[in-house]
Formats: sequence, structure tokens, C-alpha cells
Amino acid sequence: MDIRQLSYFIEVAKHQSFTKAAQALHVTQPTLSKMVKNLEQEMDVSLFDRSSRKVRLTDAGEVVFIQAQKIVNSLDDLSSSLYDVMNLNKGKIKIGLPPVISTLFFPTIIAAFQSRYPDVTVILVEDGAKKVEEKWPMAKWIWGLSCSRSTPSALTSFPLSTRKSNCSSTKTIRSRTRKHAI
Repeated sequence: MDIRQLSYFIEVAKHQSFTKAAQALHVTQPTLSKMVKNLEQEMDVSLFDRSSRKVRLTDAGEVVFIQAQKIVNSLDDLSSSLYDVMNLNKGKIKIGLPPVISTLFFPTIIAAFQSRYPDVTVILVEDGAKKVEEKWPMAKWIWGLSCSRSTPSALTSFPLSTRKSNCSSTKTIRSRTRKHAI
């Protein structure tokens, strides 16, 4: 049994006609009939009474109809929820940051992000720059910041800002993301 069989079955039940359901689904009537027949054979039960011009659900068909609608709706909800998470409409983002960076740069960035994506929870994990780098392979962070010139091979980096420090050298603040992050 697959979701397409259930969807086709639901349409036939709604339209009480294989021809009208086939038109609504943009498939041929023989294809639709075969899918429903395969579903009936797989379940070992007749789902429709085909004795009159309009097809009617049998008692078993009524039970399958109710459950099939729940399954199809549940799958639609799953797809919608997954889309929301994958497109940052919902979910959680964990970010590893050194304390100085989190207080200097991020309050306004996070405020702007949360106003744009109110259903996304931002979790800040503050630790020293070296600790952020050390914890990165085990942490479930989607993003991490450190002050470093080198990047481990599992990460992608890009400079966020370059500033002169009190020392004579220049430090680059790098954003680190997993190469295959969401």
C-alpha cells in the first residue's frame, strides 16, 4: 500500500465515480481503477459497491476512507512541518560563540533575526574561542564563531569582520558552518 493508492481511493469515494475522480486527478480511468483494485486486493476486501451507476463505499470502505484521510492529512502535515523547519520558519538554531563576540555583535543581529523568524528559537552557547573550536565536532551547533586563521576540513569559514587588536597583528573573526548544514 502506498500513499498514491490511498489518495486515489479517497478521490473515488468523494466523487462516487471513477471517471470523475480520474478527471480530478488527471489520470486515466483504467489507471485509477487498477490502483484501487490493487488496494482492494492488498487489503483483501471490497472497498466499493459497484452495482449501481454511482460507486458507494462498503462498510469496510467507510473504515478505510476515514483512516486513509487521516494518513494523507498526517503526511501533508509532516511535509508542511518539515518545509517550515528546512526553510527556517520553525525550529531551533544552536550557535557557539565566545562571550565577547556574543555581547558586542549579536544582540542586534539576534533581535532582527527573531523579529523575522519568530517561531525559530535561537540558543546561544557561550564559551571561549578555543573551546568553541574544540567542541565543534561534538556539538550540535549549526553555526559557531571563533577568532582563528585556520579552518578544520569539516567546516566552511568566511570572515565576518577584520579589526586591529591591541596587539600588532590583525585577527579575523570567522563564522564556521558545517559543510552540509541545513
